[in-house]
Amino acid sequence: ENPTFYSTGNCLINKKTKTLVAACNNSVIPTDGSIEIIGEYAFTGLNITEITIPTTIKEIGIKAMPANIGSITNILIITIKDKKKIDF
Repeated sequence: ENPTFYSTGNCLINKKTKTLVAACNNSVIPTDGSIEIIGEYAFTGLNITEITIPTTIKEIGIKAMPANIGSITNILIITIKDKKKIDF
């Protein structure tokens, strides 16, 4: 077992920082609180049409979303309760 990283839902996650480091076109961001940050460039270079961002996400890093952000047809941010930091 890797002490720093693990993979679930086609996402590479840093355990210590609770950061989604890298994703794939068919990644599903876990909603169990294991991720609080979508890291810089996590979805860069992907061709996705929708993304669901759970309430556990507190920060979205610079250029974390793909270049085709304008062609994403569905972005769902599940009820935001706390102040979030989102950089695009």
